[in-house]
Amino acid sequence: MEKMFKRDKRHMRYKLIFPVFLFLFMLVGNLQAEENLYALVFKEVITDQDVPFNPSRYVFGRHLYPQYSYHGLPENFLIKKSPDISIAPTDIESVSIVRNPFSQSHVLHYMSTITFKPRVANQLFEYTKRNLEKRIAIEIDGRILAIPTILQPIENILLLDTAGMPIEVLQSTFQKISANVTVKDDAPDGLK
Repeated sequence: MEKMFKRDKRHMRYKLIFPVFLFLFMLVGNLQAEENLYALVFKEVITDQDVPFNPSRYVFGRHLYPQYSYHGLPENFLIKKSPDISIAPTDIESVSIVRNPFSQSHVLHYMSTITFKPRVANQLFEYTKRNLEKRIAIEIDGRILAIPTILQPIENILLLDTAGMPIEVLQSTFQKISANVTVKDDAPDGLK
């Protein structure tokens, strides 16, 4: 009986220690997840005619982004589920949002410039060099910023046409990936 009591006592100790370790493990896991919660993500975009052998890696873009429309992009485009490149906020030097002075419409038209730190510039250059003449989706926190066609490799500066997005939305979205976000809005008073 005494032997059984000692074994039960040890068993109780493990029963108490295990939840503590589990809690600490989950806490550390959540802290690491919070670090990389927001990133600038690049994903492959294809049309429904170019579906590869394994279509489960893709999702219809209209289901993810029903409001997104872009001139020249077919109605049934697919976006890769997992990112091809994920750039952490620590690898982004600055973001600048500027009103496009050449905008002819009454809608404010903004251009966004993202400057990358040197350690990620080479990786981005190689990725965009491999994807010349292809479309990629660029997103932050599940919000699609653009689906451009890559015409030349991107080195350390990315210029995005973020037309149609309100300045407040652009600013709050970019603040998730950079502490250094500047806004220059030179719109005439009648358009502000």
